[in-house]
This record gives sequence, structure tokens and C-alpha cells, in this order.
Amino acid sequence: MSKATGFQKPQIEIFDLASKNFNFLPNQTLYISDNFKNDIEGSLNAGWKSIWFNYRKRKLPIDTKIHEVQTAKDLKELVYRLL
Repeated sequence: MSKATGFQKPQIEIFDLASKNFNFLPNQTLYISDNFKNDIEGSLNAGWKSIWFNYRKRKLPIDTKIHEVQTAKDLKELVYRLL
């Protein structure tokens, strides 16, 4: 997607474009990723709800309140709670 648009993650424009193209409301969109810098930080800046799948058990790179899970079981349980 970034080659076609000229934007790349974590730029907010790529998340805004995805919201527009897929008709998502940012505050009703849940983004799940293991890449904090490109995906979680970018999606949070775009107003999306985010879950960091931190299976590598890395330290949180910034001081923020996010949803963080470390196992697939925890991820499944959190997704069900958020729905």
C-alpha cells in the first residue's frame, strides 16, 4: 500500500487513507500488531484502538496506556472483551 500512496507506516496519512478506503471509523477500528513503532504508534496517532501483541516481551517504548498481550490466548480473550 505504501508504494501506491507515497505514505508509509507510521505516517498518519496511511491509516487515514485505509479508514477512508474501507469506510472504517477510526474510533471503531481495532488494529493488532507485534510491531510497536510502525503499527501501534501509527494507529494510535490515527485514533484507532490498538493491541500490541508483545510476544517478544519487549519494554514499552513510550509512556502510554495501550492494550498489551503476550500470548495468543490473552489476545483472544482481550479481543472478545473489547467487542
